[in-house]
Amino acid sequence: MHVEIQPVNIEDRPVLDNLYQFYLYDFSEFLGIPVARYGLFLTGETDGCCTEQWRHPFFIRADGELAGFVIVDRHSEHPNSDQTENEIAQFFVMRSLRRKGVGQQAAILTFEQFPGAWVVKQMGENKAAITFWRKLIDQYTGGHFSDAPAPEPWYHGGAMQRFDNTR
Repeated sequence: MHVEIQPVNIEDRPVLDNLYQFYLYDFSEFLGIPVARYGLFLTGETDGCCTEQWRHPFFIRADGELAGFVIVDRHSEHPNSDQTENEIAQFFVMRSLRRKGVGQQAAILTFEQFPGAWVVKQMGENKAAITFWRKLIDQYTGGHFSDAPAPEPWYHGGAMQRFDNTR
C-alpha cells in the first residue's frame, strides 16, 4: 500500500475537523468523553493547526485515499534555547487501515519530515498505542531511544519515547 502524508492547508480544515471526531471517538474509550447535544464531540483542538507556525498538520493517505491525520507540534526544548523538539501531538489512522502498515509508514514519513529531537507520548490506558510506538521507534532508531513514564496527570501512567533522528 502506498502511503503519503500531505500538509493540511486552511481550506482543508473542515476535513481535519471531521476526522478529529473519529479520533475523539476512539479516545472516548479511555477518557469517557461525552458527545454534545447534536451528537458531536466538542473540540477546539484543531484551532490554530493551520495558522500557528509551531503546529504542522498532515493528512495520511493510503493509495490516494484519506486514511487519517498526524499533527506535529514543534516546541522549544529549553526556554533559553534555539533547539526545537518535535512532538507527535495527535496521530490517527482509520480502523479499517490499522495493522496494515499505514500507521508505521505515515509515522516514518513524519519523522523524516522533521529531522531532530523527537518525543512521542501515549496514555496508559491505550496499550495498543504504547506497543505500536515502542516497536516502531525501536525499529526506526535501531534501539537508540529512551523510554520512560509519560508525565502525569494527563497520560495516566503512560509511556514516553525520546530520540533524535539527525543524520
